[in-house]
Amino acid sequence: MPRPHRINIKGGFYHILTRGNNRQDIFFADTDEERFLGYLEKYAAVFKYKVHCYCLMPNHIHLLLETEEANLSKIMQRLLSAYTLYFNKKHNQTGHLFQGRFKSLVVEKDDYLIELSRYIHLNPVRANIVKKPEDYRWSSLGYYLGGRSNNFLWVEDILSPFGGDGMAYLEFVYEGIDREFTPSITQSLYLGSKDFIKKIKDTLGENETEEKQESDISFARLKEGVCKYFQVSPDDITKARRREHDIRQSRKVLIYLARQYTPMTLSEIGVELGGASPQLVSNAFREVELDKNLRELATTIFSQM
Repeated sequence: MPRPHRINIKGGFYHILTRGNNRQDIFFADTDEERFLGYLEKYAAVFKYKVHCYCLMPNHIHLLLETEEANLSKIMQRLLSAYTLYFNKKHNQTGHLFQGRFKSLVVEKDDYLIELSRYIHLNPVRANIVKKPEDYRWSSLGYYLGGRSNNFLWVEDILSPFGGDGMAYLEFVYEGIDREFTPSITQSLYLGSKDFIKKIKDTLGENETEEKQESDISFARLKEGVCKYFQVSPDDITKARRREHDIRQSRKVLIYLARQYTPMTLSEIGVELGGASPQLVSNAFREVELDKNLRELATTIFSQM
């Protein structure tokens, strides 16, 4: 069954959920959550988005984003990639940190935004991590209680129906503890009414885009970026027998990036590299993983894509 297309629209509101690979923890220490929030703030200025709510759970993340441009996939690719590089380096791990593609729903602002914010802020309570939602440090609820935004978090839209009163909003959150949030979700893409969905579909194909890529970053794109940096040809980098230093280095970096940012297996990467064996691909990945200079070079190349 094909994956659903990703919806990218200007001015869109999205509920985003991403989990650790095999549901593993993705935050081991307070500095991890702090680093993720740092990236969330950093890229808000770059990609022009607003965060309306967030909740960083031990093994998954909830975000409620509003995008100015039709660029949700670029936002999440850069955000999750930056955090993965940080996490793997700090905790001496390799490979994928997050499980597959992130999930996203386009949200109808008027009918669902406030209810969805309550659902996000109640996650730690429903997971039995805290008794009171305001006691959880790694959600955006504390900003709502203070009635203040910051460089990336925007509380005004959700607090507006409560007259900007954070305590009134908290009372609303508490009212949802014993209620199930069962919204109408269509095709795993939309959270809203039929009229809302029709409006989006009518506008797709104009300035907005419905992403049709099977993954958020491809081997071809990685190869293009690596070739550009090393100034080698795509044919040279995929011929396993070429021994020139720059070509060998570029191939190692390409393997490293493909293992980090695509779901490709060792065998699949080997096929793309002219029939290289899985063992050769694995050895090249480990070389970069253990070489600080090559690893930092790979990070630099990736950040420029």
